[in-house]
Amino acid sequence: MSTGDKLETEIIIKERIKKIEEAITELKQIRMLPKQNFFNEKRIQYASMYAMIIGIEAICDIGNHILSKYFNRAAETYKDVILLLGECKVIPEDFSQKSSKMADFRNILIHLYLKIDTEEVYKNLKKAPEEFTKFSKFFLSFIEKQ
Repeated sequence: MSTGDKLETEIIIKERIKKIEEAITELKQIRMLPKQNFFNEKRIQYASMYAMIIGIEAICDIGNHILSKYFNRAAETYKDVILLLGECKVIPEDFSQKSSKMADFRNILIHLYLKIDTEEVYKNLKKAPEEFTKFSKFFLSFIEKQ
């Protein structure tokens, strides 16, 4: 990969990491609200779901970019992106196995919106910011090594 390609890739990744950080900030703020507020206010539920979608989308965009540019690999699904990142050692493999479930959750939020379980959204709200932060750190570490 040429120096120009590396710089472009770094810019693309950092732009998306900024979006992940914005999602983390929103989710942490929502998480500080009383649990009852979450379950009583659709606006808070929707904000949580949207921030999670943005975070997961950005993670998968970065993952797809890294897999394509550095490993000449293509993933068929969002879940495959996360699993391939582990296989290619961009992120730890055990982390990729555990985190691949978030791709399934993203699909529920987007495609099965009639069946969204607010309890499940709340459970993910409790862990998503830390998981997103780990992805960001792994991605930044990866591009620093390139």
